[in-house]
Amino acid sequence: MTKASVRAMDAAQQFLCEKEIPVPEKFVITGGSKRGWTTYFDRYHNVTLCQFQGADDEFFLSDSEDYFWNDLQKATGGSYLYRIPNTDHGATGVFDSLESFYFSICEQQVLPSWTWTRTINGTHGQIRANVSVGDGHPSPINVTVYQAQTVTGTKRDFRAAKLDPTTGQIVVNPVKWVEMKENMEIIGQSSIIYTYTAPMPPDGYWYGIFMQATFPGPHGTALNLTTETLIIPNTFPVGPCSGEQCYGNLV
Repeated sequence: MTKASVRAMDAAQQFLCEKEIPVPEKFVITGGSKRGWTTYFDRYHNVTLCQFQGADDEFFLSDSEDYFWNDLQKATGGSYLYRIPNTDHGATGVFDSLESFYFSICEQQVLPSWTWTRTINGTHGQIRANVSVGDGHPSPINVTVYQAQTVTGTKRDFRAAKLDPTTGQIVVNPVKWVEMKENMEIIGQSSIIYTYTAPMPPDGYWYGIFMQATFPGPHGTALNLTTETLIIPNTFPVGPCSGEQCYGNLV
């Protein structure tokens, strides 16, 4: 995939040159599913990334970022995430924010300063997001929280679809992300803090929670960015496995 992407860019430059059309010197790499990631491997330094993902994705779990996001931030010097509520692997609704991010990169606009922390104790979970608005960083137009509850007490499952255990057919998994209200605190003239605190769900269930901020972009566009997903409680329906114990079934 990587070689094919590079060759496509080379071919585009050659073709445009032959047609005496202005030749691009740089490219913004995109790709559905894995295809955007495979164009650069580990050349992350000074590459600004924005990962768009359906919150109900059937292949990439709600808390997948737990295992790599901090390392990615360190490697790139800062990247962005947009989890699209009530959307599956097809990522319907991604194009408005994708367009805004593209314009911002191409025109070297100052991107938002958007960071967050997630904490859990025995009774609550909290997301705390910080927006820095100094040095030309934009202020958000709107901030909201999305929260969903798992359907059963046996699976930590926020996917849009699942297999019917009786028929083996794909059926809808009726998880619904609903809007919740966050708290806002303005710190001086350069920082805005947004917090959302949720109590633990009923026994045997899980809440998934993330915060979304909408920022103004070039040419009247808007860029949606989110935090990682906080899942409470931080428990799993089964214990750790090893070796052949980890083999499973489609569910």
